Amino acid sequence: MLAISAMLTAYYMTRLYLLVFFGESRLSQKEKAHLHESPWIMTLPLGILGIASLAGGWFGAPVALEHGHETGALNVSEGVIMGVSVLIALAGAFVAHRKYSGTIQGESPRDPFKVDAFYLSFFGKGTRRVSAFFGRVIEDGFFGRMMQFSGAAVDLGGNLLRTLQTGSAQGYLLMMVLAVAALMCWVFLGVH
Repeated sequence: MLAISAMLTAYYMTRLYLLVFFGESRLSQKEKAHLHESPWIMTLPLGILGIASLAGGWFGAPVALEHGHETGALNVSEGVIMGVSVLIALAGAFVAHRKYSGTIQGESPRDPFKVDAFYLSFFGKGTRRVSAFFGRVIEDGFFGRMMQFSGAAVDLGGNLLRTLQTGSAQGYLLMMVLAVAALMCWVFLGVH
């Protein structure tokens, strides 16, 4: 899985590089007039991060794979793993270059391995289907019914309380006397 991920990453990064730096621009003339370089406050940290990444990858590989070796030198299996990883990444970059270098001259990109079609059908349509299922079952089914139930409960409680709110002073006085009598029974008689 890691080897496939490395190959796909190299493939898509090469595709991105070719389309961004050598492909035809999709900007209008008005948008092109507003293009400018980023200020130094953005480019300086990016440059430092780029140099640190390159140095960490170049000089840090033996240290990262050391696993307790005193010399810090790579053993044969670690060197083979690194070499195979580089070859897999180069293969992905080569396939992307062969496929998308025609786009630079204005040709339409080809999809011989049907990667784009697979991605759209599996992830695009699949995501829509999963979203529709969860929308129908979870949102409308569970949460929708829960909201209807809570609304009905509030409505029922309001209707019950409305019967107590008559506007009659005698009725309010009777409820207060009954409440005080119930409280006195509870306190003095020990009715629990």
